[in-house]
Amino acid sequence: MSGRVASPELVGREADLEAIAQALEQARVGQSRTVLIGGEAGIGKSRLLTAALEMARGQGAIVLQGGCVSLAEGALPFAPIVEAIRPLLADARSADSGGADRGTIDDALLGLAAELGLLARHRSADAAAELHPDWARSQLYETFLGLLRRLAVDSPVVLAVEDLHWGDDSTRELLAFLVRNARSERLLLLITFRSDELHRRHPLLLWLGEANRSPGVERIELGRLERPALARQLSGILGRWPEPALIESIFLRSEGNPFFAEELVAAGVETGPLPPTLREVLAARLAHVSEPTLRLLGVAAVVGRRVDHGLLARVSELSERELDDAIGEALSTQLLTVDEQAPTERYAFRHALLAEAAAVTVLPGRRRRLHAAIAQALSESNGLRGAEEAGHLGEIAHHWFEARELDHAFSSSLRAGDAAQASGAYAEALRQYERTAELWDIVPARAEETEIDRLELLRRTAHCAQLSGEYGRAIQLLREAVEQARARGEPILEGLLYERLGRSLWTSADFAGSEAAYVRALELVPEQPPSADRARVLAGYAQVLMLAGRHKESLEVGRRALDLARETGSRQVEGHALCTIGVAFAYVNDPDVGADMIREAIVIGEQIQNLDDIARGYVCLSSTLDIAGHGEEATTVAFEGSRRLRDLGMGATYGSFIEMNAADGLTVLGRWDEALELVLKVQPIARGTSRVFATQQLAHLLTLRGEFESAARALTEISQLMGHGIEAQFNGPIAATQIDLATLIGDTAGGRKVADRVLPMLAQTEDRGLLGRALAAALRLEVGTAERARAARDSRSLDEAVARANAALESIRRLADDLSPGSILDVIERTITFAEAEASRLQSASDPAIWRRSLEMARAGGPAYDATYAAYRLAEALLSGRGARDEAVSLLTDAHASASRLGARPLREAIEGLAARARVPLRSEEAAEVHESGGGVATPSAEGLAAYGLSDRETEVLRLLTAGRTNREISKALFISESTAGVHVSHILTKFGVAGRVEAATIAARLGLTA
Repeated sequence: MSGRVASPELVGREADLEAIAQALEQARVGQSRTVLIGGEAGIGKSRLLTAALEMARGQGAIVLQGGCVSLAEGALPFAPIVEAIRPLLADARSADSGGADRGTIDDALLGLAAELGLLARHRSADAAAELHPDWARSQLYETFLGLLRRLAVDSPVVLAVEDLHWGDDSTRELLAFLVRNARSERLLLLITFRSDELHRRHPLLLWLGEANRSPGVERIELGRLERPALARQLSGILGRWPEPALIESIFLRSEGNPFFAEELVAAGVETGPLPPTLREVLAARLAHVSEPTLRLLGVAAVVGRRVDHGLLARVSELSERELDDAIGEALSTQLLTVDEQAPTERYAFRHALLAEAAAVTVLPGRRRRLHAAIAQALSESNGLRGAEEAGHLGEIAHHWFEARELDHAFSSSLRAGDAAQASGAYAEALRQYERTAELWDIVPARAEETEIDRLELLRRTAHCAQLSGEYGRAIQLLREAVEQARARGEPILEGLLYERLGRSLWTSADFAGSEAAYVRALELVPEQPPSADRARVLAGYAQVLMLAGRHKESLEVGRRALDLARETGSRQVEGHALCTIGVAFAYVNDPDVGADMIREAIVIGEQIQNLDDIARGYVCLSSTLDIAGHGEEATTVAFEGSRRLRDLGMGATYGSFIEMNAADGLTVLGRWDEALELVLKVQPIARGTSRVFATQQLAHLLTLRGEFESAARALTEISQLMGHGIEAQFNGPIAATQIDLATLIGDTAGGRKVADRVLPMLAQTEDRGLLGRALAAALRLEVGTAERARAARDSRSLDEAVARANAALESIRRLADDLSPGSILDVIERTITFAEAEASRLQSASDPAIWRRSLEMARAGGPAYDATYAAYRLAEALLSGRGARDEAVSLLTDAHASASRLGARPLREAIEGLAARARVPLRSEEAAEVHESGGGVATPSAEGLAAYGLSDRETEVLRLLTAGRTNREISKALFISESTAGVHVSHILTKFGVAGRVEAATIAARLGLTA
């Protein structure tokens, strides 16, 4: 990719744009406001300003915009003001063309133009101005404020001034006058500046200090984007969701600076030299420092982002005085900052890309010499332990490698890898081991001196790749290791490597490949004599069977692994097997007993400090508690596990996964906003099965919230992420979400396609809970289809839907066969009851008794959404039966409040539609806010439409539908997709309780809505 590119949408600044929108609204009602927007170069000030001005223009505001200009000799006086009024002056001249009387041109505008020297013939005639320049400035400022007042008579005025850090004294004074004196004008000032340009003597610092104390002033300081927002930015640039490796690379190099990220993507450089446009920006920052300071910055850049004072003094070749002067200049220009957290005197580049730009100034030969000197100096001082030692050794290895001292680089990289692995820094260990592997054949003499062979190096590297989330790399390394073990004729070692390969394939979502690898491992590692190796392979295979929903098989294999582990004294395998058995036992027998087994497994993992088993234990415990119906405790354990895994350095792998357990728990508990926030934080950076899980949770929430297009995109991404094979914990919820989405948008054919493909696969598993969830979704799809077919008098479609619904109902009823009390029977019984209640809708009126039972069961331990949905359906059944209206009204009121709290827009709108048809007085929250705020009196047409619960967008669609427009024509008129237009039409028909567009148009006409 070449050239500058940008995301088509504003990313990560939604709250800031909302703050500006609120300030504009205050200005609209006569409360002048000033918003100061600060941030470093490239942080997105101009992008936010552009979006804000587009919003303001869209709301009818008059926008005046100008920017300050930086020149070598100084700033242009009043440059932004001149730029802002030029279009107004051009319009005035155009209106005055043909020799019209100049009195027709706005006097205030002409006066200001004259004061600014834009109209020489209209200079001020006041001689006193020559004697008292302050008066002249005051007159200019008052003239400008008067112009703004006159412009704002009918609409608010937005004056935007960019880059005030480059502004001249006069511009700052004029703006200070406006900030202090504009009070009741319909005026919004938007002012941007670079905070990183403000050294301690910069005149804007004092200006900002005074402005911040004025009433009506708000300051927005734009920070760098976090990974999720950066991922969205990259997605907008690329037109697809970026790979995790690209997100990580761009994030590390740009450090969340949007402009830098754009330039890196535009140049296609995940690594390597800086793109020219970015290099020019940064080179300009270095161009104004003295030669000794530039040399110092070059040395510091070769050292790294941070550098100790002592090391600089040793390798910079500057005298003590030169060094002090250079450091002082670098600090005063904010190229370097003091690292306040360091135990010794240390400096840091303000931005990583500044360090890269400074490094370019060092010639290659000198750079290599510097790297060697730095490595030598660092080698002479260590005395560190743990992660600090790993980092120190990693620095030494880096500098030896850059100095092309490859013998030293090989030894240092291997030592650094071992230290990093020992301290749990797996990503760093992976980098160091891979560098060691690169050098293995280049320095064979040094490789022969090591205590490990090439195969062991591959195994260590693959282990670190797995634990750092580089699943694809782990698979490559393990396949190479398998080939080497086979070539050496070591079948047991080959089998153990296959066991590791099976684990890596599972975490990369290749479930069929994972099972095949475990089967091969069992063939290679013999049963006799009893060994810990055989126990390890059995335990791994039991885990894969459990994850595939084959719980009885998993239980049998897991028990064999547990017995063998205890016989051979393998404590780690014992804990691993116990964890798997606990989950399988929860499904087959008793969830509470299974949870106790998993707790024991976590204790073993902590005792032997096996990070993988600790992490897995928390994941399995939270899932098993959920199975047992302990939703609150399951969510608490998930968050507890997330904190523990972050402490252990596994936040990107198991940490992401268990946080999605927490998100699932929050969703069940009805805390959807928290769940969505957590998912949006995790999903962009999750990998492997964690990415599948996170995206599935995102699709589920988006579907329930009515964000159908976003949900569809998430489901498409899942189809690209999923490997071959069946794993119920993913396939079941994904299928259920796909079918639910199809139900909500009226896509019967699409929903049936998913059901016909996935339900037979799920039926092969023993995970009855997830199979029941997918079957229930398929049943809802058919019931909804039957209702529409009945309304349309389509007997063929009705018969097919009824037959498919009854088949799904029978399958759901069979889920309870052979289940013992204390297992997941309670969950299945709740599923069956809900299914029978849904099936009752196949009749002309559903059964209130069974919906009442469903509601009671949902309130006793089911998801908050299910309780809300059951209350809505019970109210519907009661109203259809012409009885218990008071109860129905109460149920609808409670269900509406609950759906609103959840953010379940489709369900809320369905409730509002039912209330409208039954003439139940049910105000939407939006209508209540307008009424309470005195925001306007509704017209009879609006009141009638509100009674049916139509949203603003649906009202727009209805207006076009009334004019006879097709879905395609509606989509073009409203700039939405044709499928979205169809969804809106379907919602309108449902809310009106009609079968066709003509009937809907008739109701709209009766309510006074015209085309």
